Amino acid sequence: MEDSNRENQDASPNRREFLGAVSAAALLGFDVQTTFAETGITENNLDFLKKYSTSLLESAIYLLKGTHDGITLTRPGLLRQTDASETLVGYAVTSVFSTDADDARGRRDNPDYWNYVFEETGPKIAVSVDASRSAGTGSSWGQQNAHIHKGLGCRGVLTNGGVRDIKVFREIGLEVFSASLTAAHGNPHFVEFGKTVALNGAKINSGDVVCADEHGAIVVPREYLPVIEQAAAETARRVSLVAEYSRRKDFSPAGLADVIKKLRPTTPWRPTR
Repeated sequence: MEDSNRENQDASPNRREFLGAVSAAALLGFDVQTTFAETGITENNLDFLKKYSTSLLESAIYLLKGTHDGITLTRPGLLRQTDASETLVGYAVTSVFSTDADDARGRRDNPDYWNYVFEETGPKIAVSVDASRSAGTGSSWGQQNAHIHKGLGCRGVLTNGGVRDIKVFREIGLEVFSASLTAAHGNPHFVEFGKTVALNGAKINSGDVVCADEHGAIVVPREYLPVIEQAAAETARRVSLVAEYSRRKDFSPAGLADVIKKLRPTTPWRPTR
């Protein structure tokens, strides 16, 4: 017991959060140790989420929560600026920047920010909020930050601001989700980092599991990681029943109503492990 306590105390923030998620899943009734062992999910292995769209993940989280309330996702306006077929997946590294204020506005030295990103658990996604008076009139995200963040272990960047030098991001394989593209530079500098940020209506914490695709971005609660695949499979199964019936020659509104009724069990769906 003493060794276990010491492990928790010595763990990094991301590690402590991951262990906390495991405990939360146990409280929900999941066989956590078996589930994690079976799936191979670890704090450094999130790639199984790449195969799911954010819309399917939202439905899967709804199935686990029993409500759409409290699901963290972005409002429309975050556009995928790079070509990729898979969902972008990683841990959030958060920052707030400005491009239209002078350096007196709480400028943080870049090495402090770099060290923060470097030390966080990967894979990483830079979640960067433009807090300028008019977001996107300048850009903190161009070819220099593209190369830097690729070196820091980031897979992509999500920002409500403008991005320039988009060809460089595409060439080096750093994904971009932004509100716009721009040629402007401005006076970019980081104001703060490592804190909770609000991006297009979504409150995202440093270390959150974030998935993004052409629909936008969503946070997958860590306690759901062991069972999200089951929930996604159940969601897909329900959709397939409707799709199959809709192709039948004897299709009718009454028959469709019966199918829909079967998709609403009297007891809430729960994962089996």
